[in-house]
Amino acid sequence: MAPMPPQPIASLTAEVRAIDRARSSLRDQRPQDALRALDTYASTFPNGTFEPEATALRVEALIAAGDRVAADRLGQAFLLAHPSSPVARQVHTLLNR
Repeated sequence: MAPMPPQPIASLTAEVRAIDRARSSLRDQRPQDALRALDTYASTFPNGTFEPEATALRVEALIAAGDRVAADRLGQAFLLAHPSSPVARQVHTLLNR
């Protein structure tokens, strides 16, 4: 994968806030809200810097929402495409709980 060009600080800040919204919703046991926040992140930042983290959060939210089939499908696809990603271990752990 080619390195991403540097992002303006405002864009990175907006991405972090979007990811934090999803993370906060999961922490508060609101997986549907987390999935909506991740949908917004994906549409607002289609090539976002934090796409791997967003995918890991989506796997976690899908599991929390009871959609294990979708979580497994997404997680396995992510691991096949990005086996050395910094969040690969997290996704692997989520799929094996």
